[in-house]
Amino acid sequence: MAGRRRILLLFVFLAGVAVGAILATTFTIHFLSDVQDSQRHGDEDTKSVCDCPRQDSVTVSATSPPPVSVVATQLTLDQLKSDFTNRGGPIRVQYGARSLAKGSVLVAVMTSEGNIARASSVYSSWTAEASEVILFVGENCCAPSVETQGLPIIKLRGVRDEASVSFEKTAAALKFIEHNHQGTYRWLLKVSDDAYVNMRRMDELLAQFNPLLPQYLGNRRDGPQTAAYCCEGAAGVVLSASVVNSLVPVLGECGSRLNSEGLKEDEVLGRCVMAAVSINCTQLHSSYLEQHNTPSSSSSILPSLKSDPAYRNAVAVYHITKPEDMSLLHWYYQREEHHLLRERMDSVEQQLDALCIQLLIEDCRPRSMVETCSQQSITCSPHVDLPSPPPTSPHTIEDMVSWDFLDKGALYNDRSIYPSHAFRVMEPRKHEMKALNAEVTKEASRQYGKPLRFRKIVGGYTRYSPLVGVEYIMDAVFLDRSALNSAVNLRVRLVRPLAPNYIAQQESSDSSAIVNVIMPVSNVESRFAGFLEMYENVALKNHEPVRLILVTYGEEGVAFVNRVMQPFVARNADFRFTVVKGEGAFTRAQSVHLGMSQLGDADLAFVCDVDMEIKNHFFNRCRRNPVRGKRVFFPEFFKTYNLDFVNRHKEGTPPKDSIIRSYGHWASYSYGMMCIFKSDYLAVGGMKMDIVGWGDEDVEFYERVLGKSLEVIRAPDTGLFHRWHEKECPASLPATQYQHCLSSKAENLADRMELANYIFELQQNRTTMCT
Repeated sequence: MAGRRRILLLFVFLAGVAVGAILATTFTIHFLSDVQDSQRHGDEDTKSVCDCPRQDSVTVSATSPPPVSVVATQLTLDQLKSDFTNRGGPIRVQYGARSLAKGSVLVAVMTSEGNIARASSVYSSWTAEASEVILFVGENCCAPSVETQGLPIIKLRGVRDEASVSFEKTAAALKFIEHNHQGTYRWLLKVSDDAYVNMRRMDELLAQFNPLLPQYLGNRRDGPQTAAYCCEGAAGVVLSASVVNSLVPVLGECGSRLNSEGLKEDEVLGRCVMAAVSINCTQLHSSYLEQHNTPSSSSSILPSLKSDPAYRNAVAVYHITKPEDMSLLHWYYQREEHHLLRERMDSVEQQLDALCIQLLIEDCRPRSMVETCSQQSITCSPHVDLPSPPPTSPHTIEDMVSWDFLDKGALYNDRSIYPSHAFRVMEPRKHEMKALNAEVTKEASRQYGKPLRFRKIVGGYTRYSPLVGVEYIMDAVFLDRSALNSAVNLRVRLVRPLAPNYIAQQESSDSSAIVNVIMPVSNVESRFAGFLEMYENVALKNHEPVRLILVTYGEEGVAFVNRVMQPFVARNADFRFTVVKGEGAFTRAQSVHLGMSQLGDADLAFVCDVDMEIKNHFFNRCRRNPVRGKRVFFPEFFKTYNLDFVNRHKEGTPPKDSIIRSYGHWASYSYGMMCIFKSDYLAVGGMKMDIVGWGDEDVEFYERVLGKSLEVIRAPDTGLFHRWHEKECPASLPATQYQHCLSSKAENLADRMELANYIFELQQNRTTMCT
C-alpha cells in the first residue's frame, strides 16, 4: 500500500510540472507576440492600444511611440521598488478608470520646471472641471519636491525641458495620449501653463460641435499666409479624438520637415493637422483675452475683472504670468457661476410661487420644512426654508432676543440713545424694505388665494436671531385687483434664514509696516508729557516699528515741543520723530495735512490725539486693517469720564482700563482717529482746510471716504482710551460747531446715572439748607 501511494504522489507531481510547463510556454508565446506587435506598430508609426497598468512615473520619447507593454522590462529593480513604494509621493500620475464626464475633456498642460508654480495654479483652479488633467514636462525636469507633490506630471523621454511649449514636446505628448488614453476622452484641450480656460463657456461651445468628426478649434491666428490656418497655441487648442488618432502617425515626418523651416509650434501643429485630416482651424469664439502683465509687475488683474465686462463671457484668458492672478480669475468665474445658479434658482422659485397661487396649493414644500418651522414655533411661508438648529426657548431675560418695531418710515429700538432710525437716511434698510414688501405681497397673495397688490405697511416687528436669521412680522394693507381694488388687511410672518459660511477673499497687508503717528500739539504741555510717557512704555520699549510726527505752530510751539521731548530722546536712542512747524492759527485739519506731507504715497499713517492712551496690540490692527487702495480703518475709542464723577459712592477707584458703563462710553460720534495710507488720503481729497476751530473736519472727511470705492472698517477698539480733560467751547465758533462742542462736553462729563445722582444730591442739599 505504501508503495502504491508513493507512485500515485509521484504521478501527480509529474503531471503538475507538465501542466505548468505548458502554461508557461503559452504565456511566453503570447507575451513575445505582444512585444513584437508593439514594436512592429511602433516602427510603422501607427497607434497602439494599451491595456497594461499605468505607471506612476512614465517616460516617453518624442521621436518614437512610447513603450507600452515593454515599459517594465526597461526599469531596474530599484526603480520598480520606487514605483511601488512612492505611490502618492512627490511625482504622481493620477490615472484610473473614469466615466465620460460632461464634455469629456482631457486637458494637456505644456509646462517646464521653471514654471511649475504656474502649472500648479492651473491644476488647482479651472482644470477641476475636466475629465482628466496631465502636466507634460521634459525628461530632465522636476526632482521630487513639495512643489510637485500631488501633481499629475509626465516626463517625456528625449524631450528637453528648456521651454514650456515646443513642437517636440507637443508631438511627444500627443503620442503619449494616443497610446495611453484612447477612448477615455472626446476632446483634447492642449494649453500652455499661463492660460485660464472658462470651462463653463468651453462646455457650452463644444456642445455645438460633433466630437466624432475631425475638429480643430481655437483662436484662429491672423497673420501671414503661413499662419492663416492655425489656432493660436497660447490661447488653447481643442482637437477631437479622431484628429489625434489621425495626427499621431504623421507627426514624425511632418514635424521634422516643418521644424527645419523655423516655424512656431502652433504653426507646425496647424500644418500637420492639415496634412492629416485636411482641415483648418475653426474659430471657437471671438472672446479670447490676452493679458500683458509681466511676472515682475506689481499690478493685479483684479481691477480689470471689476471694470472690464469682456471677462464675463471669455473662453480663455492667456499670458497669465502670476499664480495669484490665476487664483483671482478662478474666484471671478466661480462667483459668476454662483450668480447664474442663483438667478436660475430664483426664476424657478418664482414659477413655483406663481403655480402655488394659481392652484391654491396650501403646502408647496416638503413636510420636513414645516416640521423644522414648528420646532421654532413659527408658521412657515411655503417659499421660506429655515435652517434646523436645535430648538431653544429663552429661560432668562438675557436669553430673550427682543423685537424692534417698524412702520413705513422708521425703525424703533432700545439699543441706542436714539429712539428712532429713519429709513430715508439708511440706504441698506431702504433696499431691505423694498425687497421685503415684494416677499410679503407674494405670501399675502398665497394666503388670500388671489393676486394682491401692495398698498402700505401699517406696522411690524423685526429681530435678528443668531440661530435662525432675520425674522419679520408684518401688518400690511393690500388691494384686491379682482374686487375693484378693495382693501385687504393681512399679517405675514417671514424669515430670512442664515446662509452657509463661505470664505471671503482677504486682501493682503504688510504686518511689518512702519506706523507714522501724526499728532497735532498746541497748548497742552502737561498732557503732552503724559502722552510721551505712555508712548515710551508702549512703543519705544517694545521696539514697535513706529515714527512720531508732531505738528505745532510758531517758534514758541517748536521750542516747547523740543523742551518736553528732550529727556525722552536722551534715554531712547531709536526714537524716530519729526517736528513740523505750521503757520498761522492752529486748526486740526491743517495739522493733519502738514503731517501727511512728511510721508511717501505708500506710507501708513495713524492720525492720533494727544489725550489718547494706546495699548500695544492696537498697532498690529492699525497695520492689518488698512489695505492701500482698498480699505481704511476708523477705530472707535473708549472715552473716559471725569473721575470726580466716576463711582462717587463706592470705595476706591475703578480699574484704570475698565470698559464699563460708569467709566466711559464708545465715541461713536467721533471719526478723528484713523489708519490710512497717504495715497488713499490724497485720493479722497485730504482734509477740508477751510474748517477752523473745533470739530466737524473729521465727519466731513469720513463721509467723503464713504463716497469713494474704499472699504471702511469702523468698530470699537479696546486698544484706544481717550482720557478726560477740561474742554473749552469758545462762543466765537460757528453755531453748528458751538452746539457740537457743548454736546460733547456734556456727553463726556459722566454717565447719566452718576449725573442724576449728583443732581438729586444738589436738590436734597438745597432743600436741607432752606429748611
